[in-house]
This record gives sequence, structure tokens and C-alpha cells, in this order.
Amino acid sequence: MLSVASVASAGGAANYFAKDDYYVGDGPAELSEWGGKGAEALGLAGPVAKDDFEKVLDGKLPDDTVVNGNANRRSGIDLTFSMPKSASLLAQLGGDKRILDAQLAAVKATMAYLEKHYAQARDRSRNANGEGVVTGKLLYALFQHDTTGRWTRRTIPMLSLLR
Repeated sequence: MLSVASVASAGGAANYFAKDDYYVGDGPAELSEWGGKGAEALGLAGPVAKDDFEKVLDGKLPDDTVVNGNANRRSGIDLTFSMPKSASLLAQLGGDKRILDAQLAAVKATMAYLEKHYAQARDRSRNANGEGVVTGKLLYALFQHDTTGRWTRRTIPMLSLLR
């Protein structure tokens, strides 16, 4: 199942995702990772650090360059990919890592498809409102969540890069 929600504020989102340590706090690093061609272009790889996560949600690149200072912009979109309860039980109680690997592969394939076909940014070079431009580059963070009794992968697309 896929649930979609808007991420309203950068600080609130970073704190929300850090609060239980399984996202971007001091917990296991293998539970989060950067994804997308935008992450590659910016040199973001491996575990998601809270500071980098908050910067990107705030419309800043890791070097503090502001790419979207619009006060009304959306910080990101929270995509939650939930696996069926029966599969979660097999993964958790049965210890079948193949189920978690399959879910991660499915989420990454979905994100690659979205990135290729739907990643857009606003080009404001010709008018103040901007025009939608398909970029083929997303920057997103993947988080694994398992405390609800159901394994989920949360994916937060944050930026679509023009270059």
C-alpha cells in the first residue's frame, strides 16, 4: 500500500524523522539512505544525516546554496510504502531477510520510474511563476520503519534538480 502526504516544514519533519532514532538520529545507520540522481549529483550517499536532511527539506544544497527560497514551497512529499501484515510477520518473526530485500527493491524500482517520468522543477528564467520542466533527477531519502508491527519504507522526495 502507498500513502502520500505533504511535508509541511523542514525543522518539524527532521525532528519527526529523528525522534525514534531509527530514521536519522543516533540509531542504526543502515535504516536510511539517500537516493536518486539528484543525490548522486550532490555527492549525498549512504546514511541520511539529520543536518543534511533538514537542509535539503529547507531548500538548501549540502554546501548551503539556496535553490528554493520561496516561503510557500513544499518541503517534500512523504511516500510510505507499507507491506501487507502477513509479509511483515514473515519478515519479523520468521527472520526472512529476502522479504525486506524484495520490498526495498520494489521501492527503489518505483522511485526510479517516478524519477525518470515525473520528476519536475520550476524554471523561472522566462517568467516569475515558472514553467514545469521534466528533469529526470530527484533527491530523496529512504527510511525503514518497523515499530508499528508492519515494515514500511518511507521515501521523502525533496528536490528535483534542473542541472
